[in-house]
Amino acid sequence: MQDIRTPKGRKIAVLAHCFLNQNAKPDKRARFPGIADPVLDAVREAGFAIFQMPCPEIPFAGLNRFSQVIQQYDTPNYRTHCASLARMVIDQLEPFFRENYTIIVVGIDGSPSCGIALTGSSGEWKGYPGAVDFGEKYPVTEGSGIFMQELRKELDRRGIAHPPFYGIPLDKFGVDLGGIKDDLAAELRKVSGK
Repeated sequence: MQDIRTPKGRKIAVLAHCFLNQNAKPDKRARFPGIADPVLDAVREAGFAIFQMPCPEIPFAGLNRFSQVIQQYDTPNYRTHCASLARMVIDQLEPFFRENYTIIVVGIDGSPSCGIALTGSSGEWKGYPGAVDFGEKYPVTEGSGIFMQELRKELDRRGIAHPPFYGIPLDKFGVDLGGIKDDLAAELRKVSGK
């Protein structure tokens, strides 16, 4: 049993929901059977606590939704929904920001909602059920997802400096799943100043 006098780690990884629950992904889009183990392992080994963000897509489009791109989600109603979730997330995190905890936001690059540097974008894609595999049919382009955009806006609204945002390209064709842990571990060391 750990001594209750052990000092707090004061480091928090704010994770997109589906890293800890791949069941939240659209049909055939999960890359792991339950938890994205490389992400969890890297975060745990670096001594970060975990804050799991809510999935913005499930309450809006349901569990059995089709894969969609940012142009399909970029509607006034979805932005309002994501802004509401962003307020809730920052309500919970603001005390940690104010106490100068080390915080990193880790999203899913390629996601129309939780992408950090990459998001799913249209072109020929219409989100039809026959094209939901990880083949080259799902187009990814530079840009962040709607929920991440709204999260940044909420930080700005409250005058909170943005923490580092880091994207793991699980929704990008050809990603090396074997390199996820090492890449994230390097980013966490950088954020920790180690």
